[in-house]
Amino acid sequence: MPWLLYSYLLTEVLAPFFAAVLILSGVLFTGRLMQVVDMIFALNIGWSDFLRMTIFLVPKLLLFAVPMACTLAVIIAFSRMAANNEIIALKAAGVGVMRMLP
Repeated sequence: MPWLLYSYLLTEVLAPFFAAVLILSGVLFTGRLMQVVDMIFALNIGWSDFLRMTIFLVPKLLLFAVPMACTLAVIIAFSRMAANNEIIALKAAGVGVMRMLP
């Protein structure tokens, strides 16, 4: 029973998580883009170096984007489940809130 519940909750959370990671990474990258563009014009570098700098910047952006995406995905998933009365159905089936948390 718990594995079925956890797999269902995981599928509910994964789609908003990946969407939030992409959106938040894009927003954080555009915040850093002006600094990168200034460096590109100052040093007169090519596209390959720009792509390399972008790839090196991604882990630092993910350091901030992943926790925010996790929080946002859980909030979206549980609010969608509450709107569809799935949480009430789970409680009626005997699944407590503490069992849904992991």
